[in-house]
Formats: sequence, C-alpha cells, structure tokens
Amino acid sequence: MGGGGASLPEVDALQLNPASVSSSGFTAGISYANRFLLKELVAGDAQLIVPIAGSSVFAQFGQFGNRAFRENHVGIGLARKFGNHFSGGVQFHYFQLLMAENGRKPGLSTFSLGLNFTNADYGFGLSVFNPISQKMTSSDFTREYPFVGRLGAHKAFGDHFLVVSQLTYEDVRKITAHIGLQIFVLDRFCIRAGVQSSSPSWSMGLGFLFAKVQTDLAFSYHEYLGFSPSVSLYLKQR
Repeated sequence: MGGGGASLPEVDALQLNPASVSSSGFTAGISYANRFLLKELVAGDAQLIVPIAGSSVFAQFGQFGNRAFRENHVGIGLARKFGNHFSGGVQFHYFQLLMAENGRKPGLSTFSLGLNFTNADYGFGLSVFNPISQKMTSSDFTREYPFVGRLGAHKAFGDHFLVVSQLTYEDVRKITAHIGLQIFVLDRFCIRAGVQSSSPSWSMGLGFLFAKVQTDLAFSYHEYLGFSPSVSLYLKQR
C-alpha cells in the first residue's frame, strides 16, 4: 500500500514496525520479490511468530542478491501488548554481505524499536531502525545503513475499506509520504493500492484469505526501471 503500514497490527507490517505482531498467534510465512525483473535483484524472506507468555517472539531470515553479491539478514525480536490499546516491540538485526570477488563477509549488528496505539477502527504507529547509525566496515569496504524513522496512521471505514498513511524519514531520501487503500470486494478477497512521493511511485496488489492461509500478490512501478513483482504466503493460527 504505497510502502506504508507502520500502524497496522498485522504480520504484513513487521518489516516496518516490530510492534505490529504483538497480537499475532502462531504464524509462519515466506515472501519473494524480484526488483525490476532483474535476476540479480531477487529477495526472499521467511518469518516465524510464536506467542509465549503473553508476548510474541519472532524471527526473520532474508536474502537479497545473487552469488556474486548477496546480503543476508537475520532478525529476532519480541512484541507485547500493554493494556487494551498500546503495544511495543524490539528487534535485533544482523546483516552480512557475501562478495565473491574477494571472499570477504563483513557484518553489521543493529536494532529497531516500535510503538503502536490501536483502537477499534483507527490506530497510530511509530518505529525507528538503526537509531545509532551503525556502518558496515572492513579493511577496504564501508557500507552505510541509514537511520529510518516511520510515523503511520490508519482508519477503517466499516469492514470493507481501510486508509493508510505514513511519513518516512531516511538519512538519504529525507522525508517520503505514503498513502494506501485496501478494499474488500468479497469477504475473503481484497484489492490494495498506494502511492508514495519517492520512487517506486505507486503499487497495487491483491490479497486472498482462505481459513488460516493468507496470500498476497503485488507489484510496484518505478518510472525508469519498471515493475517489481512480489508474492507472500502466510499460515496463521489465531
């Protein structure tokens, strides 16, 4: 939905806010994305969420790139509700680059924090990633990972219409505005669309719910580089 969703209490928003899964039951999921339809820019991700003692413990593993240049990501975290409306989350990340040209494997450890306020039909979310601006370095290599801050909100209109908005601050892009819509045209089928003020400029997708299974098909469009399709599949137990 235009890259927004930091306020949503759903597993789909875990990449944006670690507090998003505080109410999740057991969930296992995988996702795949191909940026600009280039075989060198393929991303895959696996997620597992396990409720334990009133909290949600979660883990992520992701890869991006190919054999010549690949980034691996491992994340573990904890999310928990505080009362009826507030929830918080923390996630620890480890990134590693594999570079075939010299065999080096530089790594970086950092963390993200999130806070959500959720009511019956609206909510707000705030999250930060890499707040201390850690850099990945080796003897002849430096890669900067930006500080990212997100402030999001959403409003549901009945059971079939949802509006999502978000502001994202990054060290590189500065401020990006996002807005997205989700419309349920059937009880188990929805259409999503969104726009953002930086490239890729817009996105669309379809969501399907089958009992405990959720699947999503989506693509975004960059004005110069073209389309980036993605697909995700989740098994959820409430």
